[in-house]
Amino acid sequence: MRRELKTEAAYVNITNRQFVATIRAKLDAGGHADVPVDRLWVDEDDQGYPFLLRVPVGAELIMPLMPLNGFFEADTPEKMDVHIGHFADALVNLRRGEKMLLRYVNGVRKAAVEVITAARADGLDLLLDRVGLKPAYAWHLAGGSWKDAISYVLAELRVRHTSFYLRPTVSEYYVEEAADVADEIQGLREEQRERQERLLELETIGADLEVDAITLDLLAAHGLDADQVLRDLWKRQSVTFTVQHLGR
Repeated sequence: MRRELKTEAAYVNITNRQFVATIRAKLDAGGHADVPVDRLWVDEDDQGYPFLLRVPVGAELIMPLMPLNGFFEADTPEKMDVHIGHFADALVNLRRGEKMLLRYVNGVRKAAVEVITAARADGLDLLLDRVGLKPAYAWHLAGGSWKDAISYVLAELRVRHTSFYLRPTVSEYYVEEAADVADEIQGLREEQRERQERLLELETIGADLEVDAITLDLLAAHGLDADQVLRDLWKRQSVTFTVQHLGR
């Protein structure tokens, strides 16, 4: 795939194959022929992030590497070479820090399982979706010390829960250390309990909550609390009725 990058000075044309080939050449020139890079790692599905490189880390992790904005303004080979160097250095550091990253993520996953297991035992319908790695700029991981570079990487904790619209959803939380997991999702635990209580109220009166997005926007535009308005409506009814609530 060819990406056309418009700059003030000129157009820079580069294909995914050329992008990866220049990284490969930079790695080889630096004596890192053992560090892999593959054209298939370039994400072509997310149109908002061209040249996003999804780098495998171990057998089950992906580290998404992004270029700085300056990459898209590089109108000379010299400028482009600087950004290619960021990717090459980041790949080297990821390779060297692979075991450290795996230990870190495994620690976060273990802590997340313990916290969510405890929440479920307390009656909360939370579920661990997965633990991955937060996308980072290649430049942040391109430092001379691989340990310092790896310290920029954050674990991405994805938890399945009930949304504001009382529908299943998944939210992301970025965790610096395994010990931070409980604090990171404490607010979610409280929200989940409130939403489950609302769902129970609906089940008790036999109502199905389906309110369209336009109605919610209108209530918000007038400074009204949609949740409280709906509660007031239920209280005023002498018979069971259905309120439509269509999630966005």
